[in-house]
Order: sequence, then structure tokens, then C-alpha cells
Amino acid sequence: MMRNWNQERRERIADEQLARQLAIADSTSDLVGTIDADGFLLTLNAAGYLLLGLDTDFKISRKRLIGFYDAKSRKQFLEQDIPSAIKFNSFQSEVTLVDYELNNIPCSQVLVAHNDSGGNIEFFSLIVRDIRALKAAEKERLHLQQQLHQAQKMDVVGRLAGGIAHDFNNFITVIMGHAELGLMSNGASPELKADLELILDSAQKAARLTGQLLDYSRKKVIEPQIIDLNSVIRDSQQLLHSLLGENIRIAINLDVNVWPIQYDHSQLEQILFNLALNARDAMSGRGEFIIATTNSALDPEEHYSETKKSAHDFVTLTFTDTGCGMNDEILKHIFEPFFTTKEKGKGTGMGLAAVYGAIKQNSGDIQVESKPGEGTTFTIRLPALRNHKLLEEPAPVAIKAHTSGKKETILLVEDNSEVRCLLRKMLAKLDYQVLTAKDGLEGKAVFESNTGKIDLLVTDVVMPGLGGIQLAEQLTSLDANLKVLLVSGHHEEILAFDQPYKPNIKMLNKPFAVDRLAKEVQLLLSES
Repeated sequence: MMRNWNQERRERIADEQLARQLAIADSTSDLVGTIDADGFLLTLNAAGYLLLGLDTDFKISRKRLIGFYDAKSRKQFLEQDIPSAIKFNSFQSEVTLVDYELNNIPCSQVLVAHNDSGGNIEFFSLIVRDIRALKAAEKERLHLQQQLHQAQKMDVVGRLAGGIAHDFNNFITVIMGHAELGLMSNGASPELKADLELILDSAQKAARLTGQLLDYSRKKVIEPQIIDLNSVIRDSQQLLHSLLGENIRIAINLDVNVWPIQYDHSQLEQILFNLALNARDAMSGRGEFIIATTNSALDPEEHYSETKKSAHDFVTLTFTDTGCGMNDEILKHIFEPFFTTKEKGKGTGMGLAAVYGAIKQNSGDIQVESKPGEGTTFTIRLPALRNHKLLEEPAPVAIKAHTSGKKETILLVEDNSEVRCLLRKMLAKLDYQVLTAKDGLEGKAVFESNTGKIDLLVTDVVMPGLGGIQLAEQLTSLDANLKVLLVSGHHEEILAFDQPYKPNIKMLNKPFAVDRLAKEVQLLLSES
């Protein structure tokens, strides 16, 4: 009997629809398939075979879908995904597939339940998408977010540290200065001199601490110079042995062709010694400390923001110890000022904070790897001058031997009355004529009323109204021969000043000793 024409047409249309659906399924990069009510695979597109690591002739009807899930996803599929798909018709979730090579593949999955005419489950269809790239991007986003959060936190703490250092530098300047003036007095008894020396020693220790705060906050005035990193390390070996003790072996592995760097020499030494002391404490005085240098080209996949901005070539400096190591919680805080794991009175918590600030201020990066009981490695990356040749250091500028002035006239401008009084006494003690002013506006007025009589301007940088730098600019425009000594414990304005290295303009950071003030003043006044 001939088949009904309408029946044939319906079958032909159904076959065409199925062919189109299969073509669409095979054109997508997602796994598209079906499973029966017992979970056995019925159909699978080409991308599905590829995702599961199967040959195209593999008999999928023998495999249940959950055979490709890890243990956690199998439990989730049976207890959550299937019941939810039946209840809501479809359900979306994340699962982890395990292919035939035992690779874990994070995936998103949409499971759809299909019922027969009686309302019973006939089969399930599913779409599974490989989200490894998405997970990697999310991990990268979180990594960058954490870096931003850490940078913002360190910046806030750095601003606080810089402000504290500024105020403390004024106090310490006054303490140190008066102690030195007392020691210079001929009438001081031996007992008084001993007390003054103790005061001076304590003040100098406090000055080093505020110096570390400024290193951390990146507000310290630095003097970058072309440096052979290997030479600095070799020159420091003897002191390193003294610092670490005879029971710590020092291994130094230097790349003989290491590129020059442009760095502040004193900060580089501070980094070296602080990390050495940190390693000594971590090893309890016994173990191995390894220093290594090497040349490196920047890997674009690595997250070294500062070197990425400033250079494609850099020198890598690593410090490795065999000490107690650190856990993840400690690693989160090690560069924060005043954070320390040492017992009370054994450390200030500023060593690594100062290292961090000094490296960042010189456009470098520092990373740390450590595990409890497995030691610690600090990796420092410093922008390199790959094609730069090291030059011989110029001979130091000669300073006249006399330790006192020749009655030259100095205009002293300082808004802090205690510091102003101290500096006036210091300069008078050095046999200079001193005119004083409490701020920039008064200083300008004193200068204008003594035209041609003032040899040197000594001024604080940060003052209300007319600041020291602005005052210096105005007065040097009136007298091109005027010498200027900028004095400050707060360095943001000095760092922004675009003429700090003119021969007639010098900088002096608070706190300072009398002999340092004397040398700077003499150096300026001796220049023609």
C-alpha cells in the first residue's frame, strides 16, 4: 500500500530539521550532546569528542556522562543538576571534566530535561563549554586587583610614614644639634659630655629610623649614579661576613657580564645589609646565605609593573637563605612598616619596609617566595643600562681645610622657631654673620633690605605662604651669584624641583650633624 503523501512530507521535513540541527551542533566549539534517563551518552558532536579526548569512532553509547566528571562534579550532577533540570526543565552549573589524559577541564554546563507525551523523562540534552580561558582571565583579574589593593595600601601607609618622618626630623635635628653644641663647649664636665654623647647616639639611631620611613614612603632625595652591581656586592663582602657571623656560609654567584644599573649607592647598600640581617635572624645564626646576579630580558607575561614601564632589560638580584621561612599570612605583611615577627625589643619592623621603598623609588620591583621550613628567596629586578659603559668616578671636590667661616653673611629662613634658633647658634659658632626670618615673605623682605650683603641663603623647604624653593627662585633672580642651601625633612617639593643640581644650589636633609652643615656651607661659599 502506498504511503500517505503527507506522512512522507512530514518525515522528510523532520529529517531535514535533524540534519540542520546536527550541522549547527557540529559547527560550534561547545560540547553538544544527549544522554538517556540513565545517563548514558546518546549523541555527541565533533567538539564533544575533542573536548573529552575521544576518537571519532569511539562507541559513546557504552559511556555514562558522569564517567567524565571528577568526584565532586559527579556528586553534584546526581544530587543537584539532574533533580533541578527535571524540576525547572533546565539547569546551569559549573563542572570539572576529566579527559582521557586525566586533564581537569573547568566547564559551564546547561542541562535540559525532555519529556515524552506521558510526562516522563525521555532524555536530557546538554551544552558544555570549556571555560579554562575564562578562569585564567578571572585569575589574572583577581591577581591585578590584589596588586592594586596592595599598592593603594602601601601608598596610604607611605604617606603617613612620610608625614611622621617630617615632624620627627625637626625634633631630632634640635636634639642632635644641641647635644653637639654642648659637646663643643669647653666648659662641659666629663660626666656631662658622657650624657650628651648618649643623647647624640640615641638621636642618631632615631634619625636612621626616620630615614627608613622616608625610604619606605619614597620621599627621600636620592642621587642615582651608574653602578656596577657586582662591585658593590664584592666591596661589601667583608662587612657581610661580620654581620652574619662565622656560622653562616655566604655564597656569591655573580654574572661576570652583568649590565650596569642607575641607582642610589647608599640605598643599594642599605638593601643589601637589611636583607642580610633579615636572613641572619631567619637562620638563627646558622645556615647559608646566597647572593646572585644575572641579566634578564623582561617576560611580558610577568607582573613587574615598574620594570615594564621603564625598561625591557634588567638585572636580577636574588637573596636566598636557608632559614625558617614564612607562611602566606606573614608574606602579606612583610613590607609594611613596623610589622615584625621578632620578639618585643628585637626589631623595629622597618628593615623590609625600607627595602621595599628604596627599590620602588629607584623604579625596581621586589618579589618574595617562602614556605615554612624551606627558607626564603627575595628577587629584585632593577632596570639595566644594557649598552652603557661604566665611567671612572670623578675625583671628589676639594673642600677647604678651615672649619669656620670668614664672617660671610647668611640669611636663615625657617618657620620652626626651635630649629631656627638651633641653626642660628650653629652658624654663629662657625663664625658666620646670621640674619633670620620666620617665613619666606619675611625672608624676602630681609634680603631686599640687605641688597648685596648676603652671601648665602639657608632656607627650609616647606613653609606657610612663600615656600623655600619659591623663595630661592625669586632671590636668585634678583642676585644670580646668591648661593642657596635648601634644608628639609620633607622631600616632596625637593623631588619636584627641576633645578636642584645647579652649582649654586645644594640640598641638606634633616637631621644633620654640625660638621655636615659646616661642610655644605663651606662648599657653597668656596665656589666661585
